Amino acid sequence: MKRLILVSVMIVCVVLCFSISKAENPETVLQIIDEENIINLMDASGVKAAVIANTEGLRCIRVAHNAPDGSWILQSSPWMGLPIWLNELHSNDEWIELEYDLQEEELFVSICLFPDENGSWYLGKLNGRLLRRDVPYIVEVIDFHPDNNDDFHYGSLQISLALEDVNFELLPPYTGVFNMILDPDDWACVHVEGAILYDAPDGETIAVCPLRVAGRVIEQTDQWTCLQIGSPETGLKGWYRTDDLVFGEGTEYVVCSFPSYNRDVFENLDSVFPGVDIETDENSTRLWLIGKCPDGRWLVQINVDTVALADASAFTDIGPTKHDDWHY
Repeated sequence: MKRLILVSVMIVCVVLCFSISKAENPETVLQIIDEENIINLMDASGVKAAVIANTEGLRCIRVAHNAPDGSWILQSSPWMGLPIWLNELHSNDEWIELEYDLQEEELFVSICLFPDENGSWYLGKLNGRLLRRDVPYIVEVIDFHPDNNDDFHYGSLQISLALEDVNFELLPPYTGVFNMILDPDDWACVHVEGAILYDAPDGETIAVCPLRVAGRVIEQTDQWTCLQIGSPETGLKGWYRTDDLVFGEGTEYVVCSFPSYNRDVFENLDSVFPGVDIETDENSTRLWLIGKCPDGRWLVQINVDTVALADASAFTDIGPTKHDDWHY
């Protein structure tokens, strides 16, 4: 009897182990069928991802993340004709790196997927440019200079960044062509050096501004345009003379002239902007001196969301804007 019980227990354990192994097998989790072939695979503890080819020569990306209840939640991209592959050496639970190489056009494109707080995956980086879902423009994070915004491409995204929806074949692989996936019509920027930012039409001067101060157009007359600079919660709303601005795609061709400054100020952000909640990540914190106020203070755009005032003494070694020499 004891032997029978022992054998039964062993059988149950083997069955359970087999079930667990089968349930977490990447091909099972990613729902690979006979007509499909895995090109390459990333098998991490909480995420399994693969580029898969079908019999028609098309490829798709499938990603499964482990839910709190132990189940696997699967996402899959549309099928595409791109020769895309997954860089499993650079991929993990926190990001997935995809690449493709169009040799006839001498193009090498790098794409990164990132999960949100629920584990759903979204396109987040294209050739080093960070695609933001929470703000309506694309930000370069590799070849930017933090003292200017030349590498910001303004406009509302016209594509979905969700893995299930994004058409990788429509993504622009070159710098400067992001208007293919952006609608810039609601945006404008300063194109006259020394343009004045007012608190109202013919009102009080807020600041005298350099080139390429940019914002979303929220109100307009023949002579005046109101821009929202930064977010409505922590940014600034102000008025420019309409002739001092360019609109839509014209923002791409204005070269920034925000003055540069001594970078040591980043070590003392709390004292420079007391009471202001600032993101301190180097890749998302910029201090653009977007205007000089009548009382001598600087009007500063701290990041994509926040505008604040800083004392004139907060910045030293003020000089001409620095521009990057690196171009794709």
